[in-house]
Amino acid sequence: MASESRKATENKPIQLVIADVDGTLVTHEKVLTRRAIDAVFKLREAGVKFAITSGRPPHGMDMFVEPLKLDQPIAAGAGQRRNRDGGSAAEHHRDPDR
Repeated sequence: MASESRKATENKPIQLVIADVDGTLVTHEKVLTRRAIDAVFKLREAGVKFAITSGRPPHGMDMFVEPLKLDQPIAAGAGQRRNRDGGSAAEHHRDPDR
């Protein structure tokens, strides 16, 4: 089964990377390092979009927008999303048959 999955993704370029914030993108001291910033810019140079996600509320993610030049929606706590324009919107998806 693993080989089938591998075959399905061969020759398909990565289009998007989504990173968690705390403990992944930032250090345990909550520092966004130059190394992390450079890695995000290298992804973009390679044509890969970059977005972040966290259990933080949307306003708790604002500190990443400028240094990372974020241009994709941000997935925040409780299913909230921060849009490119800085606005926040909660999204709820319902099955119309329920």
